[in-house]
Amino acid sequence: MGCTIHPTAVVHQDAELAEGVNVGPYCVVGKGVRIGEHTHLHNHVTVQGPCAIGRECTAHPYAVIGAEPQDLKFQGRDTCLIIGDRTRIREHATIHRGTEVGGSCTRIGSDCLIMVAVHIAHACILEDGVVIANNSMLGGHCLVEAGANIAGGVGVHHFSTISKLSFVGGMSRIVKDVPPYVVVEGSPAEARRINSTGLMRRGWTPDEIEALRCAYRMIY
Repeated sequence: MGCTIHPTAVVHQDAELAEGVNVGPYCVVGKGVRIGEHTHLHNHVTVQGPCAIGRECTAHPYAVIGAEPQDLKFQGRDTCLIIGDRTRIREHATIHRGTEVGGSCTRIGSDCLIMVAVHIAHACILEDGVVIANNSMLGGHCLVEAGANIAGGVGVHHFSTISKLSFVGGMSRIVKDVPPYVVVEGSPAEARRINSTGLMRRGWTPDEIEALRCAYRMIY
């Protein structure tokens, strides 16, 4: 079947496009880019390399994927961005490559949802199943663990960790690590309660959630 490239798209001769890739109108795919099977770039998507995107991903209009980092120490070396499978990147999102100091690669896991106008800075790591809502921003070197959910308009300080299955409330300011399984919100954000809704959606039993509540009350 091959891949489908719209006549108005610009694809570098060294880019590697797998079976079933669809590159829409006015996209730009640069040197050093590898795109996996059945991934779809809608119109006006820019992908710069070195960058590897997995299979069955989607990128929506005006997303910029793999641009060089906004780091004054960056000297133009070949850092990279790696994105897993089935991850969705919505309009105007920006995801930057790593930087030479403290991590040469930015990594996005599988089954993530990166919503409109999200910014993911250099050398961040997102594990599988992460959701980040509109207009949230991650500074460099952040870690977002599996299943974490960040609501809209959140600012995350560089080197922060958002732990697994936690939930960050909208418009929060994250200046320290977020513990696993909890809801945090505020400016600066503070722990409020156990993320029972997220845990139930992941199949946790009422007894397991209640045990976490007991631990939460003891700690907080």
